[in-house]
Amino acid sequence: MDGRAAELFAEIIADPTADDPRDVLADYLVEQGDPRGEFLERSLALARRDLAIDDRRAFARRVAELRGTHEVAWAREAAAITSSHDLAIELGFERGLVGKVTLDSPAATKYLAALRRVAPIVELDLTLVATAPIAPLVEQLVELSAIAIRGLDSADTAQTVRAIARWPHRGKLRALAIPAGPAAETVAGCANLAGLERLALPYAGDRDLELLAAAPHLAGLRALAIAKVGAARLGPLATWDLVELELGPGRLGAAGMRMIASVPRPRLRRLEVGGHAITSAGLPVFELPALEHLGLRANALRADACVALATNAQLANLVVLDLAHNPIGDAGVRALIDSPHLGGVRELLLASTACGERALDALATSAFGARLERLDLSSLGITDARLARLERGFDRLIELRLDDTELSPTAIARFVATPLARRLNKLAISGLSPGAATALVSGELPELRELVVDRLDDAGVAAMVANPQLPNLHDLHLFDSRVTDAGADRLAGTTRHDITRIRLESEAISLDGIKQLRARFGHRFAMW
Repeated sequence: MDGRAAELFAEIIADPTADDPRDVLADYLVEQGDPRGEFLERSLALARRDLAIDDRRAFARRVAELRGTHEVAWAREAAAITSSHDLAIELGFERGLVGKVTLDSPAATKYLAALRRVAPIVELDLTLVATAPIAPLVEQLVELSAIAIRGLDSADTAQTVRAIARWPHRGKLRALAIPAGPAAETVAGCANLAGLERLALPYAGDRDLELLAAAPHLAGLRALAIAKVGAARLGPLATWDLVELELGPGRLGAAGMRMIASVPRPRLRRLEVGGHAITSAGLPVFELPALEHLGLRANALRADACVALATNAQLANLVVLDLAHNPIGDAGVRALIDSPHLGGVRELLLASTACGERALDALATSAFGARLERLDLSSLGITDARLARLERGFDRLIELRLDDTELSPTAIARFVATPLARRLNKLAISGLSPGAATALVSGELPELRELVVDRLDDAGVAAMVANPQLPNLHDLHLFDSRVTDAGADRLAGTTRHDITRIRLESEAISLDGIKQLRARFGHRFAMW
């Protein structure tokens, strides 16, 4: 940054939760022709949530493109602070700048203050470790707007929530997630948490919802994630004008779904209901005109549920539809394809839905399939023949997930030569036959940014790092791999690929190999 940009950035560091200083920096960088200006400008617009749906999609795509191209350079100063740390630390962007950090409490004690001097950290995902208490971090958390605390047991939860409430966050804390232990009663009793807009308490139950709804300081909640709630206890949900609602595994049933649908929610954009054994008979007509994301995983839904969705005119703005782990079958997919109301769907998740060749054919050759940008066909028994059926359609698809496949090297080599494969930004694929992973990383995939693949061995690593046809590969997840120290040495020595992140699972790599990768990639490397 030049001198003026550095001055403006310092103002953001001084007040990281404010938007105005970011707007000023974005304008200045745009004037200078710096792509960070456009990234910052569009990220701020997305965060404000006041864009029309088509504009929001276009902005999100452009932000992803800019991040994929420039993320390493833009995060370099913050990454350098933690590059020698021996545990995985993840950095993320928030409103256009590095502003999210995931780490454990020993690393937080050691690095958080230094990170906050070079990046406006406002979101912290912290895993507590008993040997490093949370107390020394209190003064470093003044400007945080979002906190997630992991690693708690039931005995620690209430004490930790009370500690959070006492932190001098000056009312700026907007999001709190405690994904362990019973925390609802303590949250409901902490008036110092006034101002919360997002609350995630996956262990909350029936009575907990009543406690939260009765707390005046939580009246401003706009996003809520809870679980273990039965239909008879859903009444308090009407307290909030929610934008996002997630109801994890519980006992809703058909009655609960009807109750959810009966309350007008004109602003609700995201609804996740999973693991409730609703069955198709319990799926009501949702009057949710603003809904963009509907998740209905593992609810025992069948084809008639898809018919109900397909005929619901209130779902015209839907962008993401998650029906994974429901036996909807070919007939269910056919109903979705023929719907006059689901033309806006761009992401479809069909893992473990008992879909067969007829469904794949229909998707690949339909206008519905041609509009999809992200598709999950995991656990559908994708064989060589079925993969071939996918190669002739999906004109806009940029993300594809195919877990639990049965694919040969020949089929993979044919697939990577197709226009579909060459358009993909992200590919996740598992269940490959020996040699198939090597065939995959040997292909020409010019747009691929993120690859999730299993069973890659040292030969595959050698082929990948030598392949000039993977120019944009930044994010690499190698699970159930056969990589040894020899493969680790090749990964650590690669200069061809500007890899942002590596996740590696291997039982064949030694501690020396792990150290070598950590020395090369720092916080961007994690060993499973």
